[in-house]
Amino acid sequence: MADYPLVSMMMRVHNTGRFLREAIESTLCETYPNFELLVFDDASTDESPAIIAEYAGRDPRVRAFRSEKKAATLAEIDRFLAAQSRGDYFIHTDSDDVFLAHRVQRLVETALAHPAASCVFGQRREMHEDGTQTPQVCGEPSSPFELLLRNTVPNSAALVSRQHYDRTEGYDQCTKWAEDYQLWLKLFEQGPLVFVDEVVFLHRRHPKSMTNTMYSVAEELRVKRQAAERNEAIVRRLMATKDELIGHRESVAV
Repeated sequence: MADYPLVSMMMRVHNTGRFLREAIESTLCETYPNFELLVFDDASTDESPAIIAEYAGRDPRVRAFRSEKKAATLAEIDRFLAAQSRGDYFIHTDSDDVFLAHRVQRLVETALAHPAASCVFGQRREMHEDGTQTPQVCGEPSSPFELLLRNTVPNSAALVSRQHYDRTEGYDQCTKWAEDYQLWLKLFEQGPLVFVDEVVFLHRRHPKSMTNTMYSVAEELRVKRQAAERNEAIVRRLMATKDELIGHRESVAV
């Protein structure tokens, strides 16, 4: 499949058994023909391990990993999965969400058209716990100028270039929250983040979701501060004007 670079889909699982089959099935039904699905079970105590073993046993594209001890941070799992991945690109695939069939196909097409891009990302649509979709859509084009202010890149809608990732220090396994945002702030120093104006997955909101349970203002501010320290030129311009967009070349640390 020389015309289809390998894409590694990385899925973290912790007690999401009631949503897991739907998440895995929607991933395996994606139209893109060349991918692997890396599933890491983070010491689940529900039916998740059995579900993962079932899919790994019948589909060679599924590679299963398990820890008997819960990871200290999500970034620890992300770093492990990125190291295990074989793809030219990787993308997160949360175990309680639903992925549209064109997700990877559309993102890879855009990545191949923009080889300098460190990341290509689309949009997500919010849905309720029962799967009912809402009108709310997240994800929008962002310059480095804007990205320092807020995260505009939905994690499971973001296809990361492996060669650009390898030029960063990768995921910081000590980061307790905002590990994805921290990576975007590192990647924009390596190449543009290219936006695709299209919904590519459905994000499930429920009381036990990581979005609801792990938010930390302190961690978000920490990763912003680190990026600002590496990119002082952007911060100076940000202080001068809030309206002027900053090009990629000016975002690189000097």
